[in-house]
Amino acid sequence: MNQDPGEMVVLSKVINFVGLAHRAGKVSIGADRCFPAIRGRSAALVFLAADAGANTAKKVRDKSAFYHIPLCQRLDRNQLGQACGHSQVVVMTVNDTGFATKLKEYLAEINWEV
Repeated sequence: MNQDPGEMVVLSKVINFVGLAHRAGKVSIGADRCFPAIRGRSAALVFLAADAGANTAKKVRDKSAFYHIPLCQRLDRNQLGQACGHSQVVVMTVNDTGFATKLKEYLAEINWEV
């Protein structure tokens, strides 16, 4: 994925900020924890790995759309994992509106729609 230097800086901010939200305990990782957060409307933003499997991707997209929760599908599983200190993460939710708002601002800077 070829990115300009400005986009890479903002992407690094996104990954670091997701890590901060994880350390603050405001993140749910994995489908088994994310789906209840989405259904319970505690999720403010959903990250789905761009290289997620078809079944998981469909379930996450459908749940996010049904419950009107913004979804970002631009990071791969390694980038999401790096942000959280795991090897790979396919789906995760940010469960704090403050963190989610700031992440949406960062994503808007690089024209990534959520």
